[in-house]
Amino acid sequence: MVADSVERAIQEKFPNAAILKGRAGKKKELVADLLWPLGTSGADFYKKAVEGQWFRTMPIVAKIGLWIMKLRETWIRNALDQYIEDTNPNIIISVVPLINSPLLQAAASRGIPVMVIPTDSDNAIYSHNWPAPDVPLAPHRYLIPYSLQEIASRIHPHVDKTLVKPIGYGIRPEFYYEHTPKEKEALREKLQIPEGKESILLMLGGSFGSNANYNFVKEILKGQEGLSRHQAHYTVFCARQVSMQDKIKKLLRDNGFEERANGQFVHPKTQLSFSILGFVNNVHEYMATARCMFTKAGSGAFNEALLKKVPTIIDDTVGHMPWEGLNIDLTDRYGLGKRDTSFSRIPALIDEMMDPEKYGAYKDRLEVYHRDRPEQFKFKENIQHITQELLKEAAVAGPIPQPPPPKFLPTVKKIIVFVLKLVLFPLLAIKRFFTDIFPHYLVQYGLFSAFVRTSVAQNDFFRTLFPCGPSLEDRRGEIIRNGAKPIEQLISSTNTFLDAVRIPASVENPTKKTMIFVLAKHYQNLHPRNYDYLRQEGWDVVLFNPSEVTSKAMAGDLKRLMARIDEDTPGAKIVLNGYCVGAHVAAHVAVEQSTPEKPVGLIVDRGFKSANVMVQNFVPLAKLRPFARRIRADYNLNVRNESSQKMRTFTGKALFLAPPDGKDRLMHCKNQNQTRILHDFFPKANRQWHELPATWDEKKKKFVDATHWSGWGQATQDRVVAFLREFDDGISREHQFQTSSCATEAEAAAHHPLPSFVPAAV
Repeated sequence: MVADSVERAIQEKFPNAAILKGRAGKKKELVADLLWPLGTSGADFYKKAVEGQWFRTMPIVAKIGLWIMKLRETWIRNALDQYIEDTNPNIIISVVPLINSPLLQAAASRGIPVMVIPTDSDNAIYSHNWPAPDVPLAPHRYLIPYSLQEIASRIHPHVDKTLVKPIGYGIRPEFYYEHTPKEKEALREKLQIPEGKESILLMLGGSFGSNANYNFVKEILKGQEGLSRHQAHYTVFCARQVSMQDKIKKLLRDNGFEERANGQFVHPKTQLSFSILGFVNNVHEYMATARCMFTKAGSGAFNEALLKKVPTIIDDTVGHMPWEGLNIDLTDRYGLGKRDTSFSRIPALIDEMMDPEKYGAYKDRLEVYHRDRPEQFKFKENIQHITQELLKEAAVAGPIPQPPPPKFLPTVKKIIVFVLKLVLFPLLAIKRFFTDIFPHYLVQYGLFSAFVRTSVAQNDFFRTLFPCGPSLEDRRGEIIRNGAKPIEQLISSTNTFLDAVRIPASVENPTKKTMIFVLAKHYQNLHPRNYDYLRQEGWDVVLFNPSEVTSKAMAGDLKRLMARIDEDTPGAKIVLNGYCVGAHVAAHVAVEQSTPEKPVGLIVDRGFKSANVMVQNFVPLAKLRPFARRIRADYNLNVRNESSQKMRTFTGKALFLAPPDGKDRLMHCKNQNQTRILHDFFPKANRQWHELPATWDEKKKKFVDATHWSGWGQATQDRVVAFLREFDDGISREHQFQTSSCATEAEAAAHHPLPSFVPAAV
């Protein structure tokens, strides 16, 4: 499907282009098929796997296939060199990119540009063998369907993220046509959909067909007594499975259905009716008139339904292909449809799709999905534009010398090196452990166990053992479904795509004001209570997860995020809210980015003067030389030393929040209040101090009434609002946050209970 769409797009732009599809005359030249060891083509095996739902077998087959390709990389490279020499193409387009390294290097040696277009959303398997970053490549693009963080984050780290472009998904042009209501009525008559009935599609095997169609029809018949209250007609697409058509028809007859002259099955006592179809070429017409669709997780049907704005119920009853699972997650997280994990849930899911309010919410989210990504539903135009770009770049670049293909045959030199490594392994392992692994483990797991890299693993691990609530990705999906807009295609300082969301102000006429929270914890764990009052003041809220849990990476990510906000909202006022470890990062970036023409605001919530001091305060071993060296490399931003002079000329405004001096043991080091030290670096005229109401409980050995992570109280929120209004140069806006009668921070927290999906983490 994708290959055909690419071919149509290129030939429309270049009418004289000759498209070679991996074959030269009658000679078979498909390298992937030449690797297949079972005596049949890989496509035939995949077809059988889809029909039989061999979802537990395919991950094993896929891993074996990747291993075989890696083992035979030299042979693949030589075969590609010969094929490219014989055909002499102007551009190479790889739509099932499983041999990236040999393909890209073979193309670069002749100066031929490459377009890599994975056919599934999950790119882990398609980008796995990308060349190392130091290997020079010819002009190329890595193309993904949509700019979603979930898709982009699965791309191999070696891929240059500046060359990753979202272009949509290649499907037949008929799906792009938007039918008018009058045309839809004509289609209903043409397709013989009974008058007054909603059309529900069952397409559970794509163009191959699947045994799942029978199971779904069987479950619908079990619940027909309840489902008969819905005016619905079910169309079952059996594709090329002729035997499955006969099997389902027999099932309907055995359950009292009668076959009419037009081929439809109706029941004399219920409202249910069915059409059982084979392979058809007008699926787009059925989708244009459909209320919803049951389908497998395959990218073809998923993207067709997405383009036609049809809510989907994706089958996950017996699993799915490993590279198709992301489509299920996207459907769930963005509210485009539902995941079906059990046959018994089918009647309830149909009830939900027939409910006007719930169905309307699905349609609204599909509209938002299209509205936020209009350029990503122009596949043909994007392919044509990128093809032109690559051809121009290749004409300038020319051939690029490549390293020779790797040789896996043993040589005397390799044997000697291997033996030496084997003998010296214990010594090298001990050295590596004490100079790199252990210091890194000590910092990341000992001090920052709640940070991005570790808490993801911990969360996923414990969720498999205990019912410990929604995962971080589930919470992210809920935030998006509640109105947050992901900030997409934002490349971090570590060549990854940054996970960031913008939560718009909740007032009717918001202004160009943005608060960025700089946290060393997942933003999914930040309770809405911490920012909802800001949205009521007309501020947009931006949350992000740093690409790496180091001060330098966080600072680089934050600066790129601020640049994107400036690009998206020119003239926006920005305030950075740094908490704990994120405080000194926010302070460093605020000082660096603030100018008299465009000052940056800063809120420091119980921060340290530097991460070095914080690490040493929490982990005594961090003072030892090998550990301290590693910590300085990752966490030192010189906030106290080299930047202190610049801090004294800070042009923005800063507000510092901390419990009284001597009370907060966590934020003290050597009897000094670290937040106070950071505060004293800033100009007196531009800094403010607010003491959080706090009482030290000697019995419990902790502070009460000042827990930031579970929510500030009313007094602190009012103080922050007053600071923001002053920073905003007196822009008049009535304070819409209702004053609470709560006397303490704890009472205020109780006054605003935690929602069920956010843990009360500290």
